[in-house]
Amino acid sequence: MPKFVTGVIASTALLGAALFAPAAQAAPCDGVGTQQPFLTWHDSADYVLVDGGDFETGAAGWTLEGGATTGPGGNSLRPESSANSLSLPGGASATSPAICVSKGNPTARLFTQSSALAKVKTKVKVQVVYLNADGSVRKVKKAGDLKAGRAWSPTRKFSLAQGQFGAHPKPPDDPNGQANGQGNGNAGGNGNGTIDPGTGSGDDPTVAPPEAPSAQIALRFTARGGAVRIDDVFVDPRLRL
Repeated sequence: MPKFVTGVIASTALLGAALFAPAAQAAPCDGVGTQQPFLTWHDSADYVLVDGGDFETGAAGWTLEGGATTGPGGNSLRPESSANSLSLPGGASATSPAICVSKGNPTARLFTQSSALAKVKTKVKVQVVYLNADGSVRKVKKAGDLKAGRAWSPTRKFSLAQGQFGAHPKPPDDPNGQANGQGNGNAGGNGNGTIDPGTGSGDDPTVAPPEAPSAQIALRFTARGGAVRIDDVFVDPRLRL
């Protein structure tokens, strides 16, 4: 079997067996530290930096394979993050720590730069790793290929496939006959000598609205076609209940 194919199989098996420390309610689920790093490129969405995603102090919590390493030469478009970046030789990959995401986290975005030889087209393959509550891998889905040019530039947005996060929990039935707070809201006799309590208007202020379903994911980046640098990995934390 060719060495390249063997390496791909081994890498996939390793990812499938990996365990990621759960990031319960860590950014970006809590929405702390939002910023607008892509405003210059007409993207006014608020984002949260993925843990360690600026690589200024190394790649703590990230899983690096195939020669991936951090080093000098960061994203020049963000002066506060221009010292270091993550270097991915061709075929190398890096997987982020666990990230808390919810229905309000639809997309992610980052900055890339090709460090391959001239005229060599390079891309970054992105995979979203969906995790179980214990940090084990549940599913891996490809999110696309991102182009990397000779100069630092932001990538396009890519989807986190929110359909994989889980469904909204069903509101509990009201034990007093107000099933899910829906109905005609009219109380009155029901013909058998008892009182029909009705079902209310559904606007009971004592019942908290259901929380948006959340999930744990990790982002995996693999260089294709040549060496690539990545920096400043962000997730969109906007809430849309």
